Amino acid sequence: MAKPTLISLYSGCGGSALGFQNAGFEITYMNDNNADACYSLQENFEKKSDNPEREIVHRGNIKDVFDFGNADVIEGGFPCQGFSLAGPRKVDDKRNVLYNYLKRTITFANPKFFVAENVKGFVTIGEKSKKKYFDDGKIAKLGDVAAAIKSELESTGAGYNVHCEILDAKDYGLPQDRQRIFIVGVRNDLDFKFEFPRPTHGEGLLPYVSMKEYGVKDIPSLETEVFKERKENREDYFSSRYMSRNRIRKWNDVSFTINNLKINTQIVDSFFKIPNEEDL
Repeated sequence: MAKPTLISLYSGCGGSALGFQNAGFEITYMNDNNADACYSLQENFEKKSDNPEREIVHRGNIKDVFDFGNADVIEGGFPCQGFSLAGPRKVDDKRNVLYNYLKRTITFANPKFFVAENVKGFVTIGEKSKKKYFDDGKIAKLGDVAAAIKSELESTGAGYNVHCEILDAKDYGLPQDRQRIFIVGVRNDLDFKFEFPRPTHGEGLLPYVSMKEYGVKDIPSLETEVFKERKENREDYFSSRYMSRNRIRKWNDVSFTINNLKINTQIVDSFFKIPNEEDL
């Protein structure tokens, strides 16, 4: 039986794609515009694939790409900076429209499913009050902009039944307090009921996993890999503003959100197991 296939967009370091790979998917296409990201993808996915001679990693601006091939699933964490609570959150931020290229790929490839990921602030972009949009850590209501994007995704291509929810990495056995919205589309012609995974860790469940238990403390590092405060015109710096917000926790605790690192692997692996052919 052939493996189900995956197209990965805005691939970054490949965290989400790895979750699908762990769940049994064959990756047929990966894209990112960053040279370092693409090098990492080539080393960890392309060269280690069943057919290492086949080019699956493609560097370039997604707006210039029109040929992705076909796949059962498309995944893509379209850029989040315009939605993030750490930024100015302007509705007209040009980065906020990059989901349109996810839509275009869905139209061309006609996947059975798609999965997109973004920051929690996606839910409330353009809204002044955030109180009514969340209830006990889950989405109670999408803001107008987020609801409009969801509606667009629903009408993309053959049409999709779209589900949105906030998931936290620590609830699934990862040592990081990281809330992200996952947007999952199921093609309308499929008789398939999608449900988000139930948390495995937390109150009344397995205890949260600490950084020490996960082995983070034992990961070796080089002096050249440590980012420091800016000095003169150096670019390799780590802003003191990050640490000034008391972002320090002990090794036997769950980490704060780690900047610029995708930790979607285990979450995706847990909720997107390969469905049986008869279920589709």
